[in-house]
Amino acid sequence: DKNKKMIKNNLLIKFPENLTHKYNFQGINLNYFSIFCCLSRFKDLNFSNYLQTVEKMSNWNKFFVSYEYIFNEKPLYGLTNDLKLFFENKNISDYIKSGTVLGNIHTSKVDNECIYLYIKNFLNLLENNNKNSVFCYGIKLSLALIISNIGLIFKSLYYWKLLKKTIINDDLTAISSYFCLGMIYFGTSSREILKTLIPYLYETNSDKIKFSLLLCLSLVFFGSNNESLNIYKILMKEKDLTFKKGAILILSLGYFGTSNQFVIKILLNTFVSENNSVLKLYILQGMGWVSFNSPETTLKILNFYAKSYNPFIRLGSAFGIFLSSGINQKKKIIKIFDSLQYDKVDFVSQISKIFYSFYIKKINTFEKEPLFSKFDSNNDELFESYLKPEIFIQKGIFLSNIRLREIINYGNKINNKILYLIMFLSYIDWVPNLIFITQL
Repeated sequence: DKNKKMIKNNLLIKFPENLTHKYNFQGINLNYFSIFCCLSRFKDLNFSNYLQTVEKMSNWNKFFVSYEYIFNEKPLYGLTNDLKLFFENKNISDYIKSGTVLGNIHTSKVDNECIYLYIKNFLNLLENNNKNSVFCYGIKLSLALIISNIGLIFKSLYYWKLLKKTIINDDLTAISSYFCLGMIYFGTSSREILKTLIPYLYETNSDKIKFSLLLCLSLVFFGSNNESLNIYKILMKEKDLTFKKGAILILSLGYFGTSNQFVIKILLNTFVSENNSVLKLYILQGMGWVSFNSPETTLKILNFYAKSYNPFIRLGSAFGIFLSSGINQKKKIIKIFDSLQYDKVDFVSQISKIFYSFYIKKINTFEKEPLFSKFDSNNDELFESYLKPEIFIQKGIFLSNIRLREIINYGNKINNKILYLIMFLSYIDWVPNLIFITQL
């Protein structure tokens, strides 16, 4: 009891130390704890124990632990000879290699004059491992992060031709290829990519691949306005739910931050005419993208639906409110999230807690009273409740250097921070993409 009381009183400060001494994390909790360590820059004292028992971990545990280990180490310098030998070692798990290569990107210090050589090295690494779907996942995202960070714009399909060679008959290789392609060609509005990818959209039977391909197109046509509207009209004619979800995403990101009343009206009409709850969730999220940092446009609508009996609609409202909320609307937003973060449905409360954490971080300095006390002084919560995934992320955000004010200040300009926010929120329920939150 004393230990529980101590942790409740000092959670914000001593959260990691207390938990690592009390628990040897396993399964999904270890993944989320790894993300916490990346966000808070906390170096887990027990990490050597995790590494010693790495073969007993689940596959994605290996990915996250190796990602965190490299992420929190001293800066590396590109693909060193030691790393190349590490990647060539067939006795090392592909999940460890994938997490390592991805963590290396965040810590690498590469001279601008050497960046093209650095990219070439990654392309060679990709080509030499093109049949290894797990390792390629890390390589492709690493390649995309390098290119998106330096702001290179490509008009040719050079990278698509390379990525196409790595797509074999499994979801992971296709998904990572489309993620990579969308990130590299972010905001280019390339018709050539559209013409090239559309046939693949109709050929695959996998909903995961379809959605990743449509997400890719939404990134390519980010900020394209009328072009995204034309694509939306075509895709909404399909009966397939995944096509419609993609259509909503393409339209809303195409009009990102414009607060376009015509588009908001289209989304509202679609919301009324469609019966599927998941699609309604995407529509409300879409309103948030369109009215990004302009809460006066949609806040009344979203607040109304936040009280819906349907949990998917409440969750969609949480997405929309988070995306559209402005710095000057603090009191109104806090009041709404006070209800949503304690929702009786787990997936609504979990994601709402994460959004609330982000919202507080929009303020340049912590406001510890009364906001932070609410997270630490709930006497009804048991110690085990602090092991929930959303708590790991929430506390990591509190202790991180993330400032959404920096993202918001870009308005509707294309920038890599907005790209990573899109990638994180679009696949918030798919564990591997949690790494994008550490790039914000």
